[in-house]
Amino acid sequence: MDDAYIEKALRRLICPRPPEGMRERILGKCREIEARERSNRMKRMIDRWKGVVAEMFTPEKRAWTAAIACGVMLLIFSPNIVSWASVEYNVKRGEACYRAKDYAGALERYQELVKDVPDGPETTDWYRKIAACLLAMGKPVEAATASKKAAELDAKRAADKQSAADFSGMLKQAEQLMGSQKYSEALAIYQKLALEDRASPNLAHYHRRIGDCWFNLKDYRKSLSAYDDAIRADTNQDALRNDRSGHAYIQMYLASKTGNWELAVKEYSALITDYPDAPEITSWYGSLSSCMRSARRPLSEVMEKVDEGIQVAKAQAKPEVVAQLMQYRASYLEEGGDKSEAVKAWKELIAAFPNSPLAITWKCGLGRTYVDMGDFASAEPLLQEVVEKDDGKSGDYALTGTLYMAIGLSKQGKTKEALDLIEEVRKNPKFRQGATWIRAELFYKYLNDWKRAVPYLEEFLEEYPDDPVRGEWAKRRLVEGLVAMDRPEEAVKRIKEYFPTRSEPWIGEMLFKAGEYHEAATCYTAYLKKADLSGDEKAKGSYELARCYWRLGYTKLATDYMKKVVRLYPDSRWAKEARGQMYLWGVSSTSNER
Repeated sequence: MDDAYIEKALRRLICPRPPEGMRERILGKCREIEARERSNRMKRMIDRWKGVVAEMFTPEKRAWTAAIACGVMLLIFSPNIVSWASVEYNVKRGEACYRAKDYAGALERYQELVKDVPDGPETTDWYRKIAACLLAMGKPVEAATASKKAAELDAKRAADKQSAADFSGMLKQAEQLMGSQKYSEALAIYQKLALEDRASPNLAHYHRRIGDCWFNLKDYRKSLSAYDDAIRADTNQDALRNDRSGHAYIQMYLASKTGNWELAVKEYSALITDYPDAPEITSWYGSLSSCMRSARRPLSEVMEKVDEGIQVAKAQAKPEVVAQLMQYRASYLEEGGDKSEAVKAWKELIAAFPNSPLAITWKCGLGRTYVDMGDFASAEPLLQEVVEKDDGKSGDYALTGTLYMAIGLSKQGKTKEALDLIEEVRKNPKFRQGATWIRAELFYKYLNDWKRAVPYLEEFLEEYPDDPVRGEWAKRRLVEGLVAMDRPEEAVKRIKEYFPTRSEPWIGEMLFKAGEYHEAATCYTAYLKKADLSGDEKAKGSYELARCYWRLGYTKLATDYMKKVVRLYPDSRWAKEARGQMYLWGVSSTSNER
């Protein structure tokens, strides 16, 4: 529709009063369109315009306003009306002309049809009728061309149908591989589908699955990128909401590796704002509060979001979510240093859900808070109850309760009684392994007494060298203890024994403290070769590597690495550290920077 047509239509429609019978003609046309067009979107538009027309053609409304409204509606619908009318008219006229042997007239109509609908379900038949008309008119060459076009359309439709079947088979295969946890093989198929089947309504699903594969392969940045693609391809609002929720979860998981919690906070906040009635909103509140806490947001802000989540969960009648968020509140208050408020929160939670299977966990939290406050008289009966209620299957409650009772005794100067308590639990074969661990944990984690902790860590590793959970922690803590006790040779020996592949920054830190600068530099070099490091991780690795080079006497190399940190990561904590270190070295942090 060009500008001249619009101008002509407006001049015809904008008049002092609407033409006689316009209201009936417009409403009749709406009903005609509605009968032809069955899509939900068009139905909604028609209903809305029916209401507008009905309202505007009341005696109270000015006539020229009603005329303009009708004109606008006609301008909106006229392309569809003209198109539908034209196709139907040409089909009927073409058939009539062909039956009357008016082949020239029929040819004209069918040619208009294939021009207006070049790839419709009836286009192939129209090309065949064009061929028949041309053949009847004595034009065999042109008829052959039209027949060839019809054959090409048939072949294309058959190929499209076969491609759809192939894509369906590929999707089924990929889903089976995904279920078998063969993520690399599944990933290759999903990527092929996303590339070759771009017009499919499954495109968002392909990208979502690519993201899931990358997540399971621990490449979280590529997982985020794939979910971005899924969000862009989503046409369904529920799918869009789910994909945004998945994206936020991956962002939160990545933050646990990189420390960039603000991005996760931003995404969960947006979800809560954009979907206030979503069934998942209560879980989003829990994730948001956790991310805000990790991002070191003020405790008051965190508590505000937790309380909002509790109110939403109550409104949605989700008591289990209410309990979970109340537990978050008590834990955050405990961690935030407001112990008296934490005690109130724990008590409120226990009173609200006294029969919950988690009540024993909450009582343990309350007892732990009393220990931190130094109120051992209130803590002891609670923790004793926790120990006695242990079902004996995992021993978690018995061990946790025993540990905090031992901490309480140690803080009262009763270390011997604390050890006796743990030894009593160790006598039970079910709990011996866990109790041996918490004995070491008591001294290194809570009492900061490496002299007592190291022998217990060695005893644990000797007795349980293959512990899948605590084994790695015991080895790491033992190395840290030996370094802290100024026993570098033993620490290095343990590192080489326990960690043959040394590419973790904490190992580099221990080697540096032990004076093994060359080994530390090798460790940091291997660390920096990892593909999935964040900017902050690269900055830290480069900074520590520079310190190693300086100690080894490679002053120029050390300075170059420090300047690299300042240049590439100027806003990071490590850039600030690098500037301070170069100042101590007597080196300018700005010279020769490129």
